[in-house]
Formats: sequence, C-alpha cells, structure tokens
Amino acid sequence: MTCAAYLRVSSDKQTDADGPERQRQAIAAYCKRNGYTLVAEYFDAGVSGASMDRPQLMAALDYAQSNGVPLLLVESADRFGRDVMVSETLLTGFRSAGVKVVAVDSGTDLTENDDPQAVFIRITLANASQLTKSMLVSRMKAARDRKSAAAGRRVEGRKRADRDKATRIILELGVTGMSFGQIARRLRNYRTPTHGRTWDDNNVRHEWNLQASDEQKAQRAAAMGSCKPDTRSPAHTDSESP
Repeated sequence: MTCAAYLRVSSDKQTDADGPERQRQAIAAYCKRNGYTLVAEYFDAGVSGASMDRPQLMAALDYAQSNGVPLLLVESADRFGRDVMVSETLLTGFRSAGVKVVAVDSGTDLTENDDPQAVFIRITLANASQLTKSMLVSRMKAARDRKSAAAGRRVEGRKRADRDKATRIILELGVTGMSFGQIARRLRNYRTPTHGRTWDDNNVRHEWNLQASDEQKAQRAAAMGSCKPDTRSPAHTDSESP
C-alpha cells in the first residue's frame, strides 16, 4: 500500500522536543513493519496544533486525492492536532476524501467513525493532547507570576527569539532538501520577523551557510541527490544546488 507522511512542529518553544527527524523515523519504521511504500512527505514547520491553517496538511490531502494515495501517517495524534474541534474538523476532510489517517505510535485510525470504541479512543487522545498543552501554558504563566512577584514588577513571558525561530525553521526545512526560495516563501507566509531584511532565497541561503552544521549540510546534500520521496509540495518546482 502506498502512503504519505505528515510532520508538524509547533511555533511555540519546543519543550517536548517534537523534532521532525524523530517523527520521520517513527513513520519509516511503521512503514517497514507493515510493508507500506512511502511516496510523499509533508511538513508544517512552525504551525500550532490548535490552528486550522495547515498549508502542508492541505497539500497532503490534495496529493492523496489526486494520486489515489489511501493513507496518511502521523507520528502521533497530537502531531495531527492539539485541539479537539480542530482535529475533528480536519479529519472530516480526510474522511470525506476516503483518505485514512493513522497515528503510528498506537496504530490508531484517527478517521474511524463507525466503531464507537475507536471514536472514543480518538476523542480521548485529542482531549489528552489539548489538556497537556493547556497545562504547559498554565505552568509558564505561573512561572511568570513568580518572577513578577520576586522582581516587584510585571515580568512578561518571552517566546523564542525571532532570529532563533527563523533559524530553526530554516535548518529544519533545509535538511529536507527544500529549496531556499521555498523556505523564504514559508517564512514570509508565517510573517516571521526579518529585523529589517526581506526573507528571500539569498538571505535564507546566507543564514543556512552561517548556522547549519556540517552534518546538516551533508543531510541536505543527500536529500537533494537521493531518490527518496520529495518533501516539497508538488505544486512547487523550485530547484537549486545545495
């Protein structure tokens, strides 16, 4: 059976280390165990699990419909979504298209709607994911409150520095072989702060050359030169040298 993979990391500080490579390895292992052929991979970088705005998830759905791919694999239910209503709404689209979505960590069919027990498990997983996210937010607020009390003034929380966020996205997408032009468009779409610059392929290339490790550069070269499934959206045709 052919299948596609969907990876996601949040724009929030990665306290739970949901790295794309770990997700990729889990999906690859599941395919090997079940004899599935992975034909495409889609990666939403810097996208919250509570957001309906998922460019690459929608691209995965379009690709599956257009190419007769019946299965989309995610590492776990919370990689698909961290909000019950959002997850159920998105799953409805896949269900209507006849595309099954499976969480490989448990083997759960997230699109199953006929088996009451399966629906219960899916909703429970989504609720647990949403609760985990809420608890993280609550702990961060409590920490800010304690710091404010100690400082005698209000101490506001800070997300990961804008530059660090942009660099993280560039490195995560860069190792997949995605062109610098495509990465620049992704950064612009996310309205990632530029500190007076415009995110274009030259700036992204400069940041990549400056920040990427030798190992990451080797991974990018291998991804661009291998016959592995294209990690880029089929709608884009940019090409370049590493």
